[in-house]
Amino acid sequence: MSAAGQKGASKPRRTLFLVGTVFLSLLLAFASGEVLTRLLWKDPFALKMDERTLSYGYDRELGWFPTANGTHQFADERSITIHNNADGFRDVAHGVKSRKRIAFLGDSFVWGYDVEENDRFTEKLQGRIPGWEVLNLGVSGYGRRERLWDRSGISAASKVVRSLSTRRPGVDILG
Repeated sequence: MSAAGQKGASKPRRTLFLVGTVFLSLLLAFASGEVLTRLLWKDPFALKMDERTLSYGYDRELGWFPTANGTHQFADERSITIHNNADGFRDVAHGVKSRKRIAFLGDSFVWGYDVEENDRFTEKLQGRIPGWEVLNLGVSGYGRRERLWDRSGISAASKVVRSLSTRRPGVDILG
């Protein structure tokens, strides 16, 4: 074979060698990264089991909303039981309005983060004003925009509606 023929035959061979080398280098880099990630970072990527991952589901309009009629155990500083009513709120069932109502909308403060249901301020208030029905419509993690959204219409049927939340500058959408 002539020198020109040998040179022409080695060009595809050289290109194949370069492509193979790049492919094997990338494969080795990704494999090394995977091994190092699995060895060094086990816990930081674990899903934290909190009140939202345990008792919430996807909601098309709000992003997430508590599941209806659910009961879950949640432990942070202490273990608490979460009961959601048929409307998805962590409260007793809201039947037909038979007396004046006070509805509290809010975030984890109203919801009762790390507090048993009977220790929340809404239950304490209910004990002080037995002629009224006190509703807890708090949803942990909600900001002002979501708190205004009461799809059940319960707060509209209430005599007094109060929205409470913890102060977190820059987090709430409707400042």
